[in-house]
Amino acid sequence: MSTRKTSSKNKPKNPDHASRPNPTRVQIVDMVMSMAAQRGWAAVEFDDVAASMRLSPMQLEKFCPDKQGFIKLLAQEVADLYAENIPSSDVQENVHDRLFEATMALFDIMSPWKSGISSIIKSWPKQDLFVPLHASRFLIKLSALILDKSRIAANPLRNAGLSFVLLSVLRTWARDKSEDLGSTMAILNQRLTQAAQFAETLRPLCRKTTESNATV
Repeated sequence: MSTRKTSSKNKPKNPDHASRPNPTRVQIVDMVMSMAAQRGWAAVEFDDVAASMRLSPMQLEKFCPDKQGFIKLLAQEVADLYAENIPSSDVQENVHDRLFEATMALFDIMSPWKSGISSIIKSWPKQDLFVPLHASRFLIKLSALILDKSRIAANPLRNAGLSFVLLSVLRTWARDKSEDLGSTMAILNQRLTQAAQFAETLRPLCRKTTESNATV
């Protein structure tokens, strides 16, 4: 089983609001995630967020058009922090370990908003049918970043496969209260192994398809 090579002391830290390119976006994300953690995602209202930010609903709409837009803002902030703060993997490591480290680094980036994100995860699909749609776009974007940091060439199949891995592991991460995220690491290790095995079963089929297309 893979274990982390990055110690807790070396985990990436989110920069202060003032140092971020878009501090207002961070403030909105912080406010929404705080409300989601306290009330539950279903009880977060657009107008309440605007009032808490001392903005009119019209002013808040400049950053996001509606409640679902908060998920997009969160995704943008997480993606930017990940791209800026996570180093690329060592190509001498095997693919599994590179993906493992790069994915665990993503959870480090999201940790300040874990309670709020957990509330969003718990809400779907029962309470908010639109969350999975927005979350899927979020996961696809993050999967592309993880592949890039892992120095693995992206393609639609790899991106989709890693998105499914993330979706599966997110639920465990949301419930994982341990400091070392042992349960999260265990399920991530398992899902990456399963994904690699599935990819191997598809390899002969993909080769045959390529050869057939070449003869047409």
